[in-house]
Amino acid sequence: MAYILVLIAALLHALWNSMIKVSDDKLITLGSIRCIGLVFGLFVVATQPVPRAETFYYLVPSTLVFFIYYYFLINSYKVGEFSIVYPLARGVAPLLVVSLGLLLNLETLSPRAIFAIFLVSTGIVALLLMENSVTIKSVLYALGTSMAIACYSVLCGLGVRQEGSFLAFAGYLELFTGIGVLLFIAINRKINPVIRVMQKNADGIVAGLLSVFGFTIALWAMTQVPIAIVAALRETSIIFAGLIGTLCFKEGRTIVRISSACLVASGVIFLSFK
Repeated sequence: MAYILVLIAALLHALWNSMIKVSDDKLITLGSIRCIGLVFGLFVVATQPVPRAETFYYLVPSTLVFFIYYYFLINSYKVGEFSIVYPLARGVAPLLVVSLGLLLNLETLSPRAIFAIFLVSTGIVALLLMENSVTIKSVLYALGTSMAIACYSVLCGLGVRQEGSFLAFAGYLELFTGIGVLLFIAINRKINPVIRVMQKNADGIVAGLLSVFGFTIALWAMTQVPIAIVAALRETSIIFAGLIGTLCFKEGRTIVRISSACLVASGVIFLSFK
């Protein structure tokens, strides 16, 4: 069940990221997404117990890493094609998560699980090597995004396990990141961020619902299975992103996308067996 729900979360992730990519004002769309998260966070604060003090050792750095993630994410979509920067950002992350987990002795993975995670990422690398539209700038932004993904995956995974309540951890994380993004918009744009992001931005609101629901599923899954496996399963969103980029955005070569997706799918199959 956990695997199926994480795959659904992967689809939701690809959808809301594609909405940012096509947005004329990516920062405002991100603000709309975080507004929905802020509402969810306020609901959690009002209905759930305050997290343990130790949990904030993970919540605070997770929030800071998410700000870095948003910076690289938005800029990668400004300079690169969706079907290139998204797979690179998502594909390298599992390798980094495994490396961090093993280096810090946080988890012990079976050889099958490690091979599966590398197989997922190999599919992404194969995609990039066969593309001609890759630029150094887009790769750097995508790699920055990937490093942030790896860091917040580990921090959030450890934090939600420390807290015990995935709902409380998710709610407070959404609250902190929502406040931070809206403050940045207010200072950067010198406008009322709540009013601005809610004006004529229905796509951003839908993207926000997809984002909050999808990430909450991922946090729950991290309490059920190893963090690195959840991270790798989430990266199957590149299959959906490849389809979106190919069919909707008319990007890239269909055969290359399908071949890379098959490698990723093979990794998921390996992960499904213990």
